[in-house]
Amino acid sequence: MKSAPDITFDYSPSPRVRVAVGVMTLVAVGCVAASGLQDAVRAALAVLAVAGWLTWRPPRGPLQVAWDGDGRWSVVAPGGGRQDAQLASHARLAGVVVLRLALPGGTRTLLLTASELSADTWRHLRIRLAGQQPG
Repeated sequence: MKSAPDITFDYSPSPRVRVAVGVMTLVAVGCVAASGLQDAVRAALAVLAVAGWLTWRPPRGPLQVAWDGDGRWSVVAPGGGRQDAQLASHARLAGVVVLRLALPGGTRTLLLTASELSADTWRHLRIRLAGQQPG
């Protein structure tokens, strides 16, 4: 039986992703502000939305991500060594693939679009994720 091909790519979030995350935060804060909730609850939810945006930390340079044919994930951060990773979860939302990788120091969420990967890598990634259970 033929094994799955290795998938490797460099990941650096596009400016569009950064803008989208900021816009979603503003929409969340606006929805909370327009709700009929008590002032204290609205303030707490708005703080949580902004805190979520502030804790989203895009990498300080491209991450090298690899998914071996045998199912092992690894990530190499700029200036760092190779870290083994595990796929914690994944989702496909319209034209975006969301990968949540569990690393020894925490989790990393990657938002991938077709324009950031080669056509072959994008196709192979989507095919392999379709049959993959996280965890």
